[in-house]
Amino acid sequence: MFYLFVMSLVLGDFQFSYDQMNDGFRAKIFQVDAHFLVVSKKGNELYLLDQQGQALHAYTQSGQGPKELFYPWLMGAHQGRALCVSNRKQVLAFDADLVPGDSLLPALPADLARASILYGINASADKIWLMHTAFSNQDHLVTELTIVDGAWRQTAAYLPRPQLESGLSPLEQKAKRFMVTSHNGLVFQTRVTGSQTDAEYQVSVYSRDSLPRGEEVMVLVGDTSELPTLKGGINLMSEQTLKTKTGYAVLFRAKNDEPNASPVALYADYFDQQGNFTHRRKLPNELYPCINSSDIFELVEDAEGDRYLKRSQDPHLQPAPLAETGS
Repeated sequence: MFYLFVMSLVLGDFQFSYDQMNDGFRAKIFQVDAHFLVVSKKGNELYLLDQQGQALHAYTQSGQGPKELFYPWLMGAHQGRALCVSNRKQVLAFDADLVPGDSLLPALPADLARASILYGINASADKIWLMHTAFSNQDHLVTELTIVDGAWRQTAAYLPRPQLESGLSPLEQKAKRFMVTSHNGLVFQTRVTGSQTDAEYQVSVYSRDSLPRGEEVMVLVGDTSELPTLKGGINLMSEQTLKTKTGYAVLFRAKNDEPNASPVALYADYFDQQGNFTHRRKLPNELYPCINSSDIFELVEDAEGDRYLKRSQDPHLQPAPLAETGS
């Protein structure tokens, strides 16, 4: 607890009013210079926050026209501006005041505009990695882009998507699909769901240096043999993996064993720095990690029912020092 007290003094108390968003469900948080950018895909809105969680600027122009937001997602930064994709292909470049520039950036290539993409991260000053969802139309999970002669050009593709077997039911197909997420400079690959026929799950961990080589820096293995079945032979639904001060946290949803509660709960499997499993815990709150930094926030409800994003107080979900990011 002393560590949490010291970190609160260093970082300052963070509190962002979650309820001011139209729809913050599954919103993504990114660090942009010294600020945080909250991207609400379902709410069609952006919020730029300071280190204490105060909203400095908001952009809520919803629609499918120029400079309007329609299911936006962040693809990274370019020349000091945050790049946000709207309506699948329009790329808006927001300045430090969250104002989109008048000069238009090239739209995403047609095949990527049709793809299903979770978000992007900066692999370097001029390269962006796009993280595909498990149901994207691409044959790989990570696409590398750069701007060449005024157009986006795909310069590499990483993590080939395994071919699905024929004759599988939709649930069986889902159980064999892979997903990628990112946190704190690392990229994580795991299956979308766990199957009752499997006794374990595996998370492949890649750094920015090792991903182009296809080399895992670590593999996290968790036991699923005792998880009860949710439906159709599935016993867990993968969420994301986090790099923390103590090691790693693998988040997933599984059957809730509490009576008179939601049938599905959020769980975390904790691993140490060497990738050894330590323990499993059901989490009391939803987590909202900052994708491209070490920060981890949780959704907390006060006595009046107001909801806020605050820095996690879980001792196993504290930020990893910069030297431990692996990036």
